[in-house]
Parts: sequence; structure tokens; C-alpha cells
Amino acid sequence: MLKIKLLGDIDIFKPGIKAMEEDLSLCFCDDGIPVTVEKGDKLSVRMSEEEGHIIYGEKVHFFRALSYIEQYGTLCFVEEKSCFKKSGIMFDSSRNAVIKPETLKFMFRKMALMGLNMGMMYTEDTYEVENYPYFGYLRGAYSKAEIKDLDDYADMLGIELVPCIQTLAHLECVLRWEAMAPIRDTTRVMEIDNEETYKFIAQIIKDASEPYRTKRIHIGMDEAELLGLGKYLKDNGYVPAHDLMLKHLSRVNEIVKAQGLEPMIWSDMFFSSCSPDDNYYDLVAPIPEHVIESVPDNVTLVYWHYGTVDEETDDIMLKRHKLFKAKTTFAGGLSTWSGMTPGYGSAIYSAKLALRQCFKHGIDEAIATAWGDNGQECNLLTALYGFQVWAEMGYHEGIFHEEYTKNRFKACVGVSADAFLDISRLDEVDGVVPPPNFYVADPTKYMLFEDPLFETMGDDSQHFKLSPYYKKMTTVMEKHRDENPKFKKMFEFFVRLSAAVEKKCIWHENAAKCIREKDRVTAQMLSDLAPEIIARIQELSLAWEDFWMDTNKPYGFDAIEVRLGGVMARMETAGRHMKDFADGLIDTIPGLDEEKIPYKSYYPMGHLNCYKFWHEIITNGYAGIRETF
Repeated sequence: MLKIKLLGDIDIFKPGIKAMEEDLSLCFCDDGIPVTVEKGDKLSVRMSEEEGHIIYGEKVHFFRALSYIEQYGTLCFVEEKSCFKKSGIMFDSSRNAVIKPETLKFMFRKMALMGLNMGMMYTEDTYEVENYPYFGYLRGAYSKAEIKDLDDYADMLGIELVPCIQTLAHLECVLRWEAMAPIRDTTRVMEIDNEETYKFIAQIIKDASEPYRTKRIHIGMDEAELLGLGKYLKDNGYVPAHDLMLKHLSRVNEIVKAQGLEPMIWSDMFFSSCSPDDNYYDLVAPIPEHVIESVPDNVTLVYWHYGTVDEETDDIMLKRHKLFKAKTTFAGGLSTWSGMTPGYGSAIYSAKLALRQCFKHGIDEAIATAWGDNGQECNLLTALYGFQVWAEMGYHEGIFHEEYTKNRFKACVGVSADAFLDISRLDEVDGVVPPPNFYVADPTKYMLFEDPLFETMGDDSQHFKLSPYYKKMTTVMEKHRDENPKFKKMFEFFVRLSAAVEKKCIWHENAAKCIREKDRVTAQMLSDLAPEIIARIQELSLAWEDFWMDTNKPYGFDAIEVRLGGVMARMETAGRHMKDFADGLIDTIPGLDEEKIPYKSYYPMGHLNCYKFWHEIITNGYAGIRETF
């Protein structure tokens, strides 16, 4: 344990140092090596056995400096400057999992050690709003007191915490209620030109921003694909989407300015509404001059691109953003939205390309989004290595140095980066191409949830030996669980996940084949296997619940449990049917007897792809999800 004695004006750091006691092995005491701390225009750390010196440009630099001392001890000599004024993480707390304040504080501390100075709280309806009791009803919404406490904690560490809400679309969990019908255009988009809508927006902006010290607020407005095509269309006739978007933005911007706030907005609707095929990344579609001129210059446009596979797209898109008077911020992604694992291959590959372009174009703010699409099956704690990747590239002009980043992660988080990278390997099965898995194949998810009698993914997976792979990964996850007690619940979850998927893959590799070949011996083996599969899924459910409750509020796990319960029920049915076939009571099982075709014909055959929506995996029938006006 290295002892150091901090000298200088360090009062602003004392609360943060106290909070970091469990994160660092350093001892701050009077008989330690004297380390002078002073403010400057960069981050500099020098340590020897006799003395040390820390220079910080902003508060978060001090905590990054401590992580360097943790890493190098008395051999520390670092000088650096971030190429971004603001860089950090957006936390999705809206897709069922509402991250516990204690978990967020843990991640804030890690962010500070990494040198990340911005956090964004994505809350569609998971914050407290007055006068609208159905807003966030039974969804685990943060109270204003919780948000204020988180904001104080982040500020203590040098992190600006920014509210990120929605003021147009992505509000299906709110608009589902009949009490909200007066402001509904479609099931997920609010009706513009409606005074009730703007009364509601004024209230949510007030309540969302009130607990934060920052004046910035992200007002969303992305992916409003059916804007003006529901109730608005019936009442007013057709109006082009970009005209409606500009009209709505103007009204919302007035509300924001009246409250003394500085708005940020996702930029996609300004581009996709000008494209003939509604494509955000249309690189040639002209953007009308009146669209460019109508975007207020006080609004920050957030260009999001979560799966960069070529630098040309980001190069051209950033040039197109410069047509607007508004400032541009970049948002990349940590690939936490497809299944149970973070897609590190995709996230790192994309960041390497995108952040180079950001540096080239002078973008001075960049955030990494940790979305939780489709029920937040991927716990955001698993994305911590992505935080480190984002931080180190930000301090090194968008360049990724793998071994350096892994060593930094060990210093900041206290665990091997390879343990976290191995989580992604659950979906990087042998034979997945291209190697970085930048299309985020997620076989772990669809092999778990695929129906055992109507195998939707039968063609896609037939060229892969999945069960031996998941057996191997079970052993890998057991090793990480035993070696990393601080993350025991996380790795225990992945042990149970890979163990359950291994046995379910044995079923999928044999079921259809044995029916077509009238192989009743294999059918008996599968009938005997069904109870073991059910038992393993039950163990997975308990481990998942334990991990969820440890890191998130309890709200939302009901959806996970329903999904797993459905798998167990269908396996019980499948086991009975397979037993009847093995005993000769039936001559076939119709769903298994059908020839399989690729799930999506435009994907290459024999390739494991990304199928992130549970309701599309479990059945070819109607799962109860539809779009209505």
C-alpha cells in the first residue's frame, strides 16, 4: 500500500477522496510521500520515492491522476490533455431496468478515475413529474431527492450530470394510458400543435431539470418515424415530417429558453425526414435550406452513430452537420442493446473509426451511449470496459491502444479487462464473421428464447456447433466468478446463462433432424434432456434476479421472468411431444418437420446475426405488440 500526503489547496477533493477509499489501495496519511497538488492547464502526474506532483486542469483530472499513481506507484510520470472538453457515458434507465443510485455512484467513481467528466441520465418516464400520476407509474421512477443526491455525488467527482428526456417520441410507456390520450398522436409519438401537449412538455422539462445543477438538458426527439401520421393526420391532413419537426422544435425551444436551459437534441429527424427512404445516413439527399436555417443556433445537435463500419460515413455526416449553425456533439455506442452481453467487438471497432473522425472535425464533446433496448437484458455494469476504452481514446486523439487500455482498466476498476471482454465471447461463437462481430450477432439470446418446437432460427444456426462452445464458456465464466469476488453476482449470472444455453443448443442441434430421420433413440435422449433444460433455466432465472436486484431497482424484472417462464413452459410441452414421438405414439412433430429457411433472407446464409427483439424470436405468430393510431 503506497502512502501519500497531499499538499496544496485540496479541500474540494476531500469528499471525493473519502468516497474513493474502497476503489483505491492508496493510503492518504501524514507520514506518506509528500505530493503537491496545483491547478494548471493540463493533467500531469510525477511521482518518485521522495516526492510527487499533480497538476490538474479540472476536477476530474485529479481523480484520473490518482488512478495513475495507483497504477505506476513511485514510477509514475504522465502528461496528457483530453481532446474533448466533455466526454462521458449516457445511462439508459428507461427500458425496464432503473439503475440503483448506489450502482450509479459506483460507476461515477470509476468514470472519475478514468477521467470522464460527463454523465447523461436517459429517463423517458422514470423521473418524478407533478400533476401526471401515470407518468412513470409502477416503473421505478427516480425521485427528485434521488436525482439531486446523484447530481451532488457526480459533481463531487468532477462529473457534469445532464438530464436526457423525450419531448416527442419514445413515450410508449406513457402514452399507453387512456389518461394520456389527449396528447397522443400514435402509440409512441405525441401530437404536435396541441396545447395540452405543450402544457405537458413544460411540466416535464421543469421537473426533469430541477434537481440538476447543470443548465443543459437533452430533449430527445429522435426516431419519431410516424410523426404526424396518426391523430394529427386525421385532424389536419398531411404535412411533411421535417416541417412538423421544425414547428415542434420551435415551440419546445421556447419552453426551454423560458426556463433558462440549454437544449440538446438527437439530430436524426432533420436528416431522415429529407431522405426518400427515411434514412438518417443518406449521404447524398439534399437538406432544404429552410430546414438548415430553421434549426435554432442555441440547440446542440447530437449526431448518433452506434455501428460505424467505415470512416467515410462519419466523415460525410459530420460535414453535413456543419451546414447547421448549431453546435454538434457526437454519440457513439457501447453495444449493450442486443441481448445479454455487451458487444465489445462492435463497440471498440466503431469507436476507433468514429472518434478519429471526431478529432479530425474538431468535435469537442463525445458521449458513449449504453442503451437497454428490448427490456435491458444486458446489465450496464458489464459495459465498464467500454467506459475505459472511451476514456483512453479521448485522451489519445481518438487512437486505441489495446494493452495500455487494459492496464488502465486494471488500475481503475481492479479487475482484468479480459474477464469483461470474455463476456462478449458468449456471442462470438466459433465461425462468426467478420471477426470483431461488428454486426453484434447475439446467438445467446435467440438460442435461449427460440421455441423448441417451431425453430425460427433453425437455418441460421445449422452450420455452427453451439453446444460445445457454450460448455466451454461456462467453464470460462466459472473461472472469472471465482477470481473476481467483487463481481461474483455478475459472473454467476453468465455461468448460469451459458450453462442453460448449452443444453438448449443440444436440443436445437438434434430435434428437427431426429424428427425428419425418424430417429426415435435420439428423440428419447431429447425427451430425457427437457427436464434438465428446465432446471437450468430456473437456475438462470434465480441468478438473473439476484444480479438484477443487486444493481437495479426491482421494477422491470417481471418482464425477464415472464420471458424465462415462457421458455420453461414451452420446454415442458416440447418434452412431452418428443416423448410421444420416441414411444411411437405420433409419427411426426409438424413444426420440427418443416424445412427451415433463413430468418432474414437478405442476410448471408449460415451467418449468425442480430435478432434483438424477443417478441420476434419466440413465435412466428402474433405476440401482442402492434402499432396503432
